[in-house]
Amino acid sequence: MIKLMTDSRELTSYLASYYALTKVEHYTDNNRQKQQARKNTSKWKREHLNPRIVENEVEDDDEAEEDFSYFSKAYLQPRFLTQLPRNLSKTLGEKLEVVCLTSVLFPTEIDWYLNGIVLSNSADGRIVIENNARQLTFVFVKKTDSGKLVCIAKNKFGTDISMCNILVKELK
Repeated sequence: MIKLMTDSRELTSYLASYYALTKVEHYTDNNRQKQQARKNTSKWKREHLNPRIVENEVEDDDEAEEDFSYFSKAYLQPRFLTQLPRNLSKTLGEKLEVVCLTSVLFPTEIDWYLNGIVLSNSADGRIVIENNARQLTFVFVKKTDSGKLVCIAKNKFGTDISMCNILVKELK
């Protein structure tokens, strides 16, 4: 038997989860997605609401991987908050530092490419990748560093790409 809720926050949370469940049922396409959405909502209620509210619910034993199909993919895939400049020009031997900031809800893998070759920290310390791969630094640029620089952010929900052209000029 469900007891009366005396705390207004509990009631608000319960109503919000009920509303989310009805939204999920409205937008999902098949029964499997509906069942998974109910399971996720029930799990959320068990974790966040007073146990008095959910004491009559039955839990599935086969806890599968979370199903995020009821979220718009646009909210889950990585997006760059800062894009690389279209063109960068540096003089031979100068320092080059670029940053790509992403907005994500889930862990994201970031890779840097120069002319199609994956960049990593160099043994001589000339190329440094820091801040969870969000910052790339060439301590000094060489003529061979000219070309297309690409930053790719990806997770299981999607990919975003930012790129720029680097031109390394010789001293005159």
